[in-house]
Amino acid sequence: MKPYLFSIITVCLTLSGSIGFTQSRFSAGPHASMTFMPVRNTDNFGPLYQIGTNSGVFFSYDLSPRLAITAELNYHLKRQFNDRTDTSNLISDLGSTVGQVIDGLQLPEGINLNTYKNHSDLHTMHYIELPVMLNVKASNFKFSVGPFVGVMVGGSTKTETNIDVPLFQIIDLSSQIPFFNQLIGFIYPGYGSPSITKTSGTSDFNKIDAGIVADVSYQIPNNLNFGLRYQQGFIDYRKTPVGDNRWNSSIQVHVGYRFGQGKPEKGASQPHSFDWKKNKKD
Repeated sequence: MKPYLFSIITVCLTLSGSIGFTQSRFSAGPHASMTFMPVRNTDNFGPLYQIGTNSGVFFSYDLSPRLAITAELNYHLKRQFNDRTDTSNLISDLGSTVGQVIDGLQLPEGINLNTYKNHSDLHTMHYIELPVMLNVKASNFKFSVGPFVGVMVGGSTKTETNIDVPLFQIIDLSSQIPFFNQLIGFIYPGYGSPSITKTSGTSDFNKIDAGIVADVSYQIPNNLNFGLRYQQGFIDYRKTPVGDNRWNSSIQVHVGYRFGQGKPEKGASQPHSFDWKKNKKD
């Protein structure tokens, strides 16, 4: 996690402790989760997942013993996988001189002279998110649902490129053209062996994400809580979408700690408060 995110969470933890202990209806605390994000579907194995993290603090206000409103401030690491293919013409790519040589070979009619650049992109995205949820309590269980909005604060893309040239699988041009293999390797990084590149920045991403979260959690007597959450975004993470919508979604397993007791059940003892009017000197 980036250093400034630690600062944000530290300040929020300090505030959560003070609020939780001084207001009977308030509770707050830290939480952290491991997230599982479906990034691609495969014929043999079904959906494949990437692992990320989600951590931050929550602030909860009890409307009644059974209902509460909770807001969170979270750092969320998300990942997405994207396959794409660029197609070009081999003769145009290699230039007129090499093109004339290829034309002079009198290749069979209908042979494929295209070049296919197959790219596999792994996107890593860093968000600051604010979910706001309505909570329904039932014994030690809590069911929550509500919207969230996120702002991207960092991103990077790791790309693996493989070049497919059908013509080179039919005919070996290295014997016809000097330094042909070196030329192909220069023009087509990724031909013969994968080419790996990495770029940083958020210019290719949509800076805003928004959607809905649904959560169920269980609190044990020492104020620890465990839960399961589903989060679904409704904004394509790509700045210039191509094809089907690509939304961020994740399943999260989380643990947290609550400071403060919130609104007590009916008949429970109330926290002591100081009546300054009664003790005011005349």
